[in-house]
Amino acid sequence: MGAVRILYVEDERDLSQLVSSHLKELGYEVDQAYSFSQALLLFQVKKGWDLVLLDLYLPDGDGLELLKFFRQTESLKHTPIIILSARSGDMNRIKGLELGADDYLEKPFSLVELSLRIKKLLARAKGEDKPREASIMTYKLGSHQLVIDKLKKEALLDGEPISFSPMEFKILLALVENEGTALSRDELLAAVWGDEGVVFDRTVDAFIAKIRKKLGPFKDCLETVRGYGYRFKVEPS
Repeated sequence: MGAVRILYVEDERDLSQLVSSHLKELGYEVDQAYSFSQALLLFQVKKGWDLVLLDLYLPDGDGLELLKFFRQTESLKHTPIIILSARSGDMNRIKGLELGADDYLEKPFSLVELSLRIKKLLARAKGEDKPREASIMTYKLGSHQLVIDKLKKEALLDGEPISFSPMEFKILLALVENEGTALSRDELLAAVWGDEGVVFDRTVDAFIAKIRKKLGPFKDCLETVRGYGYRFKVEPS
């Protein structure tokens, strides 16, 4: 197997060179794009990467739009993406994660921390080779049926796909895999973002509200455990 391929989209050339040189020293192959359009041109040639590092401030477009494009592209739909941005604030983090980013690092960041997060996301991506039979979970509530497929990373409600963002699906999956057990916000943060993730409680709450709304007749199965966290529980009907 060849070296891990990384796309780094960053318009600050000095920073791009610094980070890319560090990653190459660690054995990664790095493609550098300095703009929205250059990233698209690289995609036409390379078709995909093992991981993407993405700045949000680009001279010819919004990095969030590029993130959205990547998540709608088959070859990059499940590729780990880390946002590296000077945009601070919880709402920017929520927006990026909601659109499908796996992690969010605010500038300035340390190269050591970035390397650790890359390693963790790559390890998580490689650990998804579980047997197909164990990857599908089905729940019934009256005449309604909820199907969650871990390998395809999709959920169906009465046979119709639910449009969960990648991060929403990860949170739901963490709860479903621990059905009947309450998970604290800290446990959800660790399960979804890992120990290195910097995410706040209200970020989790915002995602839970969106997930609950999309679950339709199953929305009450996602219970709030006051003062603690959340639990997914389907009562037999």
